[in-house]
Amino acid sequence: MKNGEKIPANDLSVGESTTVHQRFKVVIDALGLTRNKFAKELDMASTQIYSVINGRNAPSHKMYAAIVKAFPNVNINYLLVESGEPLKPSEQDAANGLKNLNKVKSFEKELAEIKRQLAEQSEISDEILANKFHQFLKTAVVGSIQKVPRRKKKKVKNR
Repeated sequence: MKNGEKIPANDLSVGESTTVHQRFKVVIDALGLTRNKFAKELDMASTQIYSVINGRNAPSHKMYAAIVKAFPNVNINYLLVESGEPLKPSEQDAANGLKNLNKVKSFEKELAEIKRQLAEQSEISDEILANKFHQFLKTAVVGSIQKVPRRKKKKVKNR
């Protein structure tokens, strides 16, 4: 790779165990920096960064301290032992998450109210259907009674 070129972090599979050298690549990419810019921010020579990324040298305590100071949003636990994400969530991310959570809760309340209204309308519809069916039955029974021809009584002759 050339001096100013970004390092692709997508060479790594999710869940795949990584080396500290690979994790440095991931962090630099997550920060959106080139190796040279990363080195400048740490006030270190770019060769020091290159030798860590290429696996020739392990990162020094001084390098870790410089990263913590220059990039407070870098998760140092990720670099050291691959714990968590490369970058810490920002306060804005947390605020957006809380805002989204509140939206979801509000939506759930609205949905519950809509369900209640639908259930109420369903009960009313059931009542209306029951009343109409009852009226139909009354009409059908009364109508059939009226349509039944009456028998004429035979007159019995007295003898």
